[in-house]
Amino acid sequence: MDRFAFIERTYFFEIERKSKLQTALSLPIGVLAFSVAIGNFNLGLLQSTGERLAVVAILFLIAGAIFVWAIVEIGLFIIARKYRYIWSSSEYAKHYDTLVEFSQNYPDAPPADAVFAEQFYRDIVECTSHNTSVNDMRASGLWRLNVAIFGLVIILFLLSIVTVSDGLVR
Repeated sequence: MDRFAFIERTYFFEIERKSKLQTALSLPIGVLAFSVAIGNFNLGLLQSTGERLAVVAILFLIAGAIFVWAIVEIGLFIIARKYRYIWSSSEYAKHYDTLVEFSQNYPDAPPADAVFAEQFYRDIVECTSHNTSVNDMRASGLWRLNVAIFGLVIILFLLSIVTVSDGLVR
């Protein structure tokens, strides 16, 4: 396989990976929304006093910190960095025509085909490298978001145990 075909395949792989990562973001956002509802429900059940109230307050503080962490990760995922795309066909056609005209006006200049092929290769390599780093950054952010959501679910589970057991004791 020649190097251009490999780079081209990688470019389109990264573009496809972008949409898969964006789709994968929907589950953590749904779990985060559900976690807010569970936290709100637990607050409605709250009848604790004394030591139990201190435990509930600490669990809510931890849950709040994790919630903020999750929101920051979502924000970074969405707005952190932009993708680079190769030019459209019409832009490449205009550029090629300009190169051909330049080549005809200056016979000592390199051939338009060679210059165009090299520029196109450079463009696709730069776009692919940039998009790979953006996707890697988003994938690691998605992993951290999933860790935050998992921690939030565990904290809310513990909070539910405290608030429900408090209601049973009374």
